[in-house]
Amino acid sequence: GIRDAQESRGLGDVYKRQDLYNNARSHYIERVVQNCLDQGWNKKHPFKQLRALDIMSYTRITNQYPFPQDSTLDTTLQSPEHVVLSLDASPHELAILENILCAESKQDGGKGCTILDVGCGYGGMTRMLKIRYPNSDVVGVEFQPLVRDLARKLTHATVELDATAVSYWEPDGPNSTADIYAWLQTAPDNSIDAIVSFLAILHIPDKPRLFSEFYRVLKPGGRILFEDLISSAPPAELTKQLSGDLDPVANLTQLSTPTVLETKLDKLQRVVYFQDALTLDQYDEMLRCASFESMGSPTQALVCSATSTWKPFVKDRSDAFRKLTAETLLSDAGISGVEGTLGSGLNTAGIYGITTRWPTMDGQRLPGQEGVCSLLGVPDCTYTRLDPNLCPQAFTDQPGSLVETYLESQKRFFREVSELFNQDDCCGGAWVFAQKPT
Repeated sequence: GIRDAQESRGLGDVYKRQDLYNNARSHYIERVVQNCLDQGWNKKHPFKQLRALDIMSYTRITNQYPFPQDSTLDTTLQSPEHVVLSLDASPHELAILENILCAESKQDGGKGCTILDVGCGYGGMTRMLKIRYPNSDVVGVEFQPLVRDLARKLTHATVELDATAVSYWEPDGPNSTADIYAWLQTAPDNSIDAIVSFLAILHIPDKPRLFSEFYRVLKPGGRILFEDLISSAPPAELTKQLSGDLDPVANLTQLSTPTVLETKLDKLQRVVYFQDALTLDQYDEMLRCASFESMGSPTQALVCSATSTWKPFVKDRSDAFRKLTAETLLSDAGISGVEGTLGSGLNTAGIYGITTRWPTMDGQRLPGQEGVCSLLGVPDCTYTRLDPNLCPQAFTDQPGSLVETYLESQKRFFREVSELFNQDDCCGGAWVFAQKPT
């Protein structure tokens, strides 16, 4: 039957589930660096070569999917030539870098400025910010410890940056889930110049509290710039609608075998961990209630819909992943300057997932039980967030099977994201650009 809508979960549970999805991707990126780049982790590499590894990143924004026409981002601002050459970034990505600080704050490489990246992932945009503003303090708060560890490793391996150029916050050591609210409690009032976030705000519960805290820690004139998801309708409506536009009565009476029908809200929360399922108007209203204002005229929106460009984007991304196999050349997968195939990139075991212990009975994993995976290369770090029913078996499988696990997980994810946008029509994209009044 139709499952009830999931209740909003705390951060720990959300990131516990997200860690499962990111394991296969993290293994893949770590091993490709080790196996396909010259001297692997033992050598520094250009930023643009390392960033190209994260071929799943939604922050890789191109001109093919432009900013909304009603956005107040100034796309005419020019980046310094050395930054353009180092980053090999699209004009859209450069526009983000140039709009995040005001003209005065940009002086002397952002000296005296602090920029916070919420949900920084593998740190691609975080490192871009540090390269653009070398004299600023850039802080990355990544919720998932495995991903955060890899972000630090990639920063260490970036030729343009020192190993400690970016601060990655670890509240209680390498194995800790970084709750953004806990970090905000450490930040004084009026201490942050800018806050960026790319597809992470949607995961965080209690948006009024979050936006109020952002407002508190920002300096007067401080800016927020988010790429995020929005819902097509309030949660109460999505709870009544089935994914796939199915007729619930017809399906319950005509199905020959029992099945679980999924509401659109269920699917939003399962696939992309959408905590609040805010509509565009709700998002804008909550920011205004927190006292944020537009970067343009007072009547201009703080949140601009990008759904019309995201619909084809997520479909194209799903189509591209569906074509990938173990034999696909790394260059054809978007990783330039690297020889080999997706499969060959995994031929040698990586540092993640060398030893694993699962609760078993008669040699079989017990359903619903968590496993313990000790990671080499991360001293005293033991991950306990691995549900054996959901986590790829990459920790014990041979490298040849890991690429299949990786591709299967990514294909499924991007197919379902495309369904949310195009078939279910319950999810959209948005850009948020606002400031704290001066």
